[in-house]
Amino acid sequence: VMMNNLQILVLIRYSLIYVFFFIRPVHAQLVQSERIEIPSNPSVKEEFEVFPLQGAGLLSIIHETEFQSAKGSIWQFAKYDSTLHQIWKTTHMVLRKYTPVMSYITDESGYWLFEEQDRGAYFILQLNVQDGLISEFKCKLLSNLDVQQFKVIGSKVLISGYYQSRPVVLVHSMFDQTMKVLPGLYEKNTEIHNVDINNEAEYINVVTYSFRKSKCYFEIKTFNFEGKFLH
Repeated sequence: VMMNNLQILVLIRYSLIYVFFFIRPVHAQLVQSERIEIPSNPSVKEEFEVFPLQGAGLLSIIHETEFQSAKGSIWQFAKYDSTLHQIWKTTHMVLRKYTPVMSYITDESGYWLFEEQDRGAYFILQLNVQDGLISEFKCKLLSNLDVQQFKVIGSKVLISGYYQSRPVVLVHSMFDQTMKVLPGLYEKNTEIHNVDINNEAEYINVVTYSFRKSKCYFEIKTFNFEGKFLH
């Protein structure tokens, strides 16, 4: 993973996960490297992820991909500074009935979307990157929703995907548990090209393309953060 002047190399070998953290000055050769060794459990299937934090270190996540407990799977989170010194470490149990769908990471918080299969029931795990505090938010979306994109804007969750083969974009409030479907997108023969957030102007751009009479049409529709259509 490359971000700014930082480079992270992850090597998984035997029962150890090696993380190499390089700092490359703009006008010089590679001058510094750090390494940490994170023990892994060879008897358990695990998934390992690393996210750089804008020059302020990195966030590592290890979670079981098969259940060792009747209750669920263990997720382990740890934050390291730019010298790979561990700042905090925490674990969290995710109930067996939930499956991870997608994640969204910022320098302040990490968010993971989990789904209870075939019930339209989801929950969002929020991790405070500063202190490792974990919160959970339950939400009711649409059953059998094919999620393609997941983002968080303050207390609002933005989810785009397909429902019954048609595009949908949902805005869910973690504050009052309400959900709004953005209007004018649930059309036949239409695909979502991109969903872009403008935090300064506080609006959402949804770019779609559709096929009509052997021609392809691109459209940009703009909504505010409350889900109201603007133009």
